[in-house]
Amino acid sequence: MSLRRARSTPILNCMNPKKSAPAPSTGFTVVTGSAKVQQTGRFRANRRHVVRSVAGVVALGALYFFAYDPAYPGTLVVRAPRPLVFAHQGVSDREPHNSLQAVQRAFDLDADGVELFGKLAPSGQLVVASDSGGEVYTLEDVVRAVGRRGTVMVELETPGLSSTGIEQRAVQVIQKYDAQLSVVVSSFNPLVLYRVKRLDPFVRTAFISTDEARQGSFANLQWLLRQEFIRRVVRKAVRPDLLSINEQADDAVVNRLIAKGWPVLLWMPNDEPGLRKALLKKPYAVISDQPVRAMQLRAQ
Repeated sequence: MSLRRARSTPILNCMNPKKSAPAPSTGFTVVTGSAKVQQTGRFRANRRHVVRSVAGVVALGALYFFAYDPAYPGTLVVRAPRPLVFAHQGVSDREPHNSLQAVQRAFDLDADGVELFGKLAPSGQLVVASDSGGEVYTLEDVVRAVGRRGTVMVELETPGLSSTGIEQRAVQVIQKYDAQLSVVVSSFNPLVLYRVKRLDPFVRTAFISTDEARQGSFANLQWLLRQEFIRRVVRKAVRPDLLSINEQADDAVVNRLIAKGWPVLLWMPNDEPGLRKALLKKPYAVISDQPVRAMQLRAQ
């Protein structure tokens, strides 16, 4: 029996291996690793984020209400080419002071308006004038007598912050005689002006302010309302149509408000230097016990 010779299998020389040829380059970069998309964590608002956000909103609101003076937003007041002159409680050189005749005489002398004080009588009538003889006149008497000859500004006096009905009575008279363009309701109390606007938004209102302490039942809020940053809040929240400002107020404040378009009435310059200074500011109007002299100086 013949034996076949087995085919010999070549044995690799492990001690001296041959180097394999490098794989041909394909021009691509091979990226290894997981194919899963890495998800970022969701933003979660914590207490610190909320506090910071609220503080930022409060700070911006405070800056707007307490520090920023926007331009005059009203539309019910038409600026005259020169300052108007209002007679404080009429012209009393010939007629009894604060009488209906003194009011009529002011318009006879070509005053642009008069300023009177109004209070609610026990009868429920809005009394705006009483002369030295004791004769009492109501707002209705004055509006009916004056007609369209000029503007009647009536300051509503209130004993406190709560409503007494004086606002309703004033609005009723104004509406009865269709006098929205000839009567202005003014007050130191911004709540009075707010209530008037709620009753009739077309009744013009004036916020009265002064830097001096005043006596009376409204003294509790005097300190606050003497601060300009509080008055900025009042102007934005109550939105009066005019501002009646004491002549001794800070010139920078008055000039800024006039420059921003606010119809400013300056009260009460009575001597010639005071009247000249007030007129030079180009306000909407000057309220004075000396309206004739004010008109003379205005004409110069």
